[in-house]
Amino acid sequence: MKNKHIIVAMIVAPVLAVIAYFATDYTLSEKPEKAVAGQSYPLLAKSNCRYESGKCTLKNGQLELTLTATAEGGGHYTLHMQSDFPLRQATLALTEGKVENTPRDMTPVDKNRKAWELPIQPSDPSNDSLRLVVITENSSYFYVQTELVFLEEKTLFPRQQE
Repeated sequence: MKNKHIIVAMIVAPVLAVIAYFATDYTLSEKPEKAVAGQSYPLLAKSNCRYESGKCTLKNGQLELTLTATAEGGGHYTLHMQSDFPLRQATLALTEGKVENTPRDMTPVDKNRKAWELPIQPSDPSNDSLRLVVITENSSYFYVQTELVFLEEKTLFPRQQE
């Protein structure tokens, strides 16, 4: 390669591509905003909510909720929710097919109101879903609807007893 123009183009083109990538991201991405008291915001259900993972992670910005369940037998479960921030209220409703059950308030388990629980009895966890609304201490409302498939953890490989 003796042509100087080709050598310069091979050096400059990747640099321009990287600059264009970051410039596009900077100009077109949403700017993060603080939650405004009295406003409602959706929670994002992470991918572990769609599988038999044993837990469901819900997130919006700094707020992250983790749902897990303890099987009590006979189709009864105790749904546990752990929050990164104190919550003022947490309300949950089960949806069986197209029929929505009456919403029920979850009970705080600790004094700083970060751990909550509620006994539930879904008719068919693989087809049922839950609707959750939480209110933070600063009166911001967060909501989500997600499947209940995550209730039981199933793995491809059996766990070894230690």
